[in-house]
Amino acid sequence: MSSNPLYDYDIIIVGGGIVGLSMALASARQGLRPALIDRGEFLGPLRDGRVYALSESSLNLFDNLGLKSLRGGAEPMMSMKVEEAKRGQAPSPFKLEFDAQDDPLAFMVEAAHLT
Repeated sequence: MSSNPLYDYDIIIVGGGIVGLSMALASARQGLRPALIDRGEFLGPLRDGRVYALSESSLNLFDNLGLKSLRGGAEPMMSMKVEEAKRGQAPSPFKLEFDAQDDPLAFMVEAAHLT
């Protein structure tokens, strides 16, 4: 254990993406002192247009981390079509299609809202 409080951590997390940020928040909520290490500088919410498909269980996890407002930006996915194609080529004739009966298949959340 270091005598310098700047280097006194209970857990070190490598990677500042969604999983690393979630782990750091969960650790801190449990009273641990996390250190989050990433090769880049965290500049705030991602604004690159990415979205994530989150399951109901993932939203429950974020609810338990105190991020209930995340649900407000989550758009339910009631259907899904999965196709395969290589860049510059037509999609394969084989597809998977899913339609929700009652509950959404997943929830789409913008990366900027999640981070």
